[in-house]
Amino acid sequence: MMPSNNKSGPEPVFTARMTYSPEAVRRLTNLQYNSFHFGEKAMQILCGIILLLIGIYLKANRIGIISVACGCFILVSSNLKPKMLADQLCRQYGDQFPSLEYYFSDTGLSTQQVREETPYASMIRLIDDGSFLFLFQSQTTVYMLEKETVAGQGAAEELKAFLQEKTSRNWEKPVRLLGFRLQDLKNLRRSGAR
Repeated sequence: MMPSNNKSGPEPVFTARMTYSPEAVRRLTNLQYNSFHFGEKAMQILCGIILLLIGIYLKANRIGIISVACGCFILVSSNLKPKMLADQLCRQYGDQFPSLEYYFSDTGLSTQQVREETPYASMIRLIDDGSFLFLFQSQTTVYMLEKETVAGQGAAEELKAFLQEKTSRNWEKPVRLLGFRLQDLKNLRRSGAR
């Protein structure tokens, strides 16, 4: 889900924008799913591979063919949940995707839609995927912003340092199956991922 907040109170140190689009929504739901449900996805992929291997071992008999078909279906559908969520959100927005202006003050984050600030201490995870910054307040509430729109003292890299200090959280890279590291597993456990 995409939160909304409104600028009020302290003068912003940084500002940034996010203009949502179908591609941005898909990117958000994929990152959200991979960040908090990676264990489920890894188990699904492992089960698909095991079924494929059983099918290959059993060769051309009925059970082997069914096993290969099931394994292929499981592997192909490993991104089905985030895709379905993205499609649902895109249908809800139609062609009226939101555009948000973010304000980062010394005490918290806000946007033009809601008056109260979100305190930095409420952020549970910070992820930088190269083009976007994701600030997770929960597994379902995330602030997504375009790095190239950051304005303020030194732009995106300075905002990252500012948020790291204010949230007491380190920036992470997106969790990817092929690039998975033990550090990613530690980060997943710390943030309550399944």
